[in-house]
Amino acid sequence: MNVHPINLNYVNLSAYNVKNKQINYNADRVSADKVFDYLSAAGVYNLTFGSAKKPLYVIDKNGDYQKFEDRKSAKEALSIPIDGIDRCLQGKRLSSHGYGFVYADKIETINNRGEKIIDEKKLADKISEIVPAIEAEPKSRPFYCISLKDGSVQKFNERSEAAKALSMSKGNVAQCLQGKRAYTHEYTFVYAEEIETLDENGNAVLDKTKLKEKLDQVNSFIDSLDKPIPIYAIDSNGRFKKYPSKANAAKMLGISTPHIIKVLNKEINKTGGYTFAFPGEIETINKDGVPVVDRKKLSDTVSAAFEETNSTAVYAIDEYGFYRKFSGIRKAARELSLEPANVSRCLNGGQKRVGNYTFVRAEDIETVDENNRVTVDTEKLRQINKETQIRDSFVPVYTIDMNGKYKRYVNKNRAARAIGVEPAALQHCLKGRYNVVNGYAVVSAEEIETIDENGKTVLNYDILSEKYEQANKNSVYAVNPDGTYQKYHTQQEAADALGIRRTKISQCVNGISTMASGRGFVKASDVESFEEGNLYVNRAFLKKIALEISTPRVKAVYLFNQKGDCVRYNGAREAAENTGLSYTTVKECLAGNRDSSKGYRFIYADKFEHRDENGQISVDYGKLDKISEKINPQLAKRNAQFGKIYAIKDVNVQEFGNVREAARALQLDEDLIISLLKRGVDSRYGSNSVNGYVFSCEKDE
Repeated sequence: MNVHPINLNYVNLSAYNVKNKQINYNADRVSADKVFDYLSAAGVYNLTFGSAKKPLYVIDKNGDYQKFEDRKSAKEALSIPIDGIDRCLQGKRLSSHGYGFVYADKIETINNRGEKIIDEKKLADKISEIVPAIEAEPKSRPFYCISLKDGSVQKFNERSEAAKALSMSKGNVAQCLQGKRAYTHEYTFVYAEEIETLDENGNAVLDKTKLKEKLDQVNSFIDSLDKPIPIYAIDSNGRFKKYPSKANAAKMLGISTPHIIKVLNKEINKTGGYTFAFPGEIETINKDGVPVVDRKKLSDTVSAAFEETNSTAVYAIDEYGFYRKFSGIRKAARELSLEPANVSRCLNGGQKRVGNYTFVRAEDIETVDENNRVTVDTEKLRQINKETQIRDSFVPVYTIDMNGKYKRYVNKNRAARAIGVEPAALQHCLKGRYNVVNGYAVVSAEEIETIDENGKTVLNYDILSEKYEQANKNSVYAVNPDGTYQKYHTQQEAADALGIRRTKISQCVNGISTMASGRGFVKASDVESFEEGNLYVNRAFLKKIALEISTPRVKAVYLFNQKGDCVRYNGAREAAENTGLSYTTVKECLAGNRDSSKGYRFIYADKFEHRDENGQISVDYGKLDKISEKINPQLAKRNAQFGKIYAIKDVNVQEFGNVREAARALQLDEDLIISLLKRGVDSRYGSNSVNGYVFSCEKDE
């Protein structure tokens, strides 16, 4: 069995079975080095365990090399991070911190005497690769860390050194030095050469003037963040409102902040029906020194943002032939919630329809009579509408939702309105470009409808089922511990709705983990079947998942002492705390590596317990008693001594197979029952009772 050296750094040494050569990776974790030592001592020689004890060579910038017993020895000798060594050994990089690393077996060979020797050619090839890489490593540049609290400074040579000293990531330090951010964690960083100067002896010293300039620059930036700039939002009618900041305007108007910034930067004229301006662009100072909105500037701003670029009057004709006139392309687009570019494309013949409309210029269908009255050529309108009709607009369609319910619509436009999407999006679904749109699968009626000999419409449920499965191939069920569940179209949708990382859900769906954030997840295809137009969900399977995630993940254990008494604990850690033993010792007993410790034996509870489909636990006391009697043979003799036990209370008699069974059922001490039994038959109805019970045994009869 081969174990990957990098990805598997920890295994359970107590769970290794020498006979079966298996390792339990889910139990207690110890270091890989200790596991290797343990396995070697156990005589397991055919197990290649990674790089914990694998020799390697280190090559420096001069081409000199040195051999080390393992990665740990190299790390300690060179004082560099072990992850850099690992990256070199994995081939992800050639050098790290001025050294290159290669496993010994990569450059060694076996000579005629069976000895390991260096292959000079392989070594030379490695040196020729590594030395240029070491020389190309970026040289460290000293830098200063400046506290924004008190202005104190610290000098560092390495980013990792600063990150460790200040308890932050190297990335934050690097971003400050590269100018990508002004400060981090109340510190700013600057390269030494930027704020140092040379004294009369030619030594580099800190220039306090440059240091102050750097601090003032950062503090000025921080102050600007605390003082948001107000802006004006102006609609097409010239109505305006002042907002304290861009973010506040975006929140109140439902417009994204980046779009508002584009308007303010004059990249676009307007967004969301508004144009935006800074106070200085539309305000003026009155005679009292108070800033007020200048109506002339306001009018110019509105004209520049909302001016109609194409004032050609147009007619919009819907699918039923009804028409409406608009003064221009932009007005038509705004009134009908369309894009002006699409309306223009329709007028120029680039496409037939936009949404449910086709468009025609007013000058093409209007005429003026001798009395200067405008008349519309309605016949020409009908002809244009007929020519631009898309055939699919009159094809009936079916929609199927995520619950398997389907519905027929007379055309795709009606269906699109019903499910809240644009007809174009639904058309993509009909053409097979999408499997689902807004939670619905869509199929044309002609694909699944046939007429039988009686003239009745019959559906092809196989195609309907195929469409449903295509639409729900990425769907997942989220199962709660109480058995309730919810279906989501995608893992990402489930992650967003439940506040869970998508990767966690993916691990559950793929069987890598049992649950994520207290829920179980399963592919919809594993629990659904769509037959004859009906959706069937395997609720028993979902209930099984709910039971699995509601079951305690820590395995309960039974403790047996030298007397044969047993106690149940909710886990190995609880058993260790109550007995004064170490957790590792208890786990070794449970794994079978040792029989007992300080007279205690430990066995997992699942050897004696069974959990039914409702989560109820039943205990096989017969098995428990056998273990107890094996530990203490006197228990078997004691049970045989008395035979059956009778517990008498008032006129009711209960029969038990032995003393232990009676003690367990009545929740009494075994020794107390035995003491009462030994006093004799004559005392059964006397005062020698406990909890109202007097006892008799089979030997008394």
